[in-house]
Amino acid sequence: MNYERLSSISLFHDLTPDTLKRIYELGQMIRVERPEIIIHERQVNQHMYAVLSGRLEIRLTADPHRFSGVKLATRGPGEYIGEYSFIDHKPSDVTVRALEPTELFKISHAAFNSTLESNRDLERLVYRNLLVSLIDRLRARDAELDLVRPI
Repeated sequence: MNYERLSSISLFHDLTPDTLKRIYELGQMIRVERPEIIIHERQVNQHMYAVLSGRLEIRLTADPHRFSGVKLATRGPGEYIGEYSFIDHKPSDVTVRALEPTELFKISHAAFNSTLESNRDLERLVYRNLLVSLIDRLRARDAELDLVRPI
């Protein structure tokens, strides 16, 4: 894999090739198989993961207060996970597992944050991409729940 593939990730839209290369050098490629867990509910997550191929399932797991697991979403190529704990530094609320063989780009929160803090223009762009992506997810969820009707 080369760094250009990161441009397909919504979080990295509009980044220059040099910036993509710098981010790529801070992370690593990993491959996970079904049903490997990438993020565990109630555990601290120290990484962000960009999905290059495959699919991930995001769910609340069954526990004494929740009789069964609840599927919240799936993520596929071009999407990412781990952004909540990147922002709030809290343990994960969800479990994320591979639904099929999946290729991920993994970058530590610390390395990513350090890169953003050293370049305020990059930081603004990445956080704008993050906000747009989160709003898109909320709109999709609203439509799914039929709270918003398309015009």
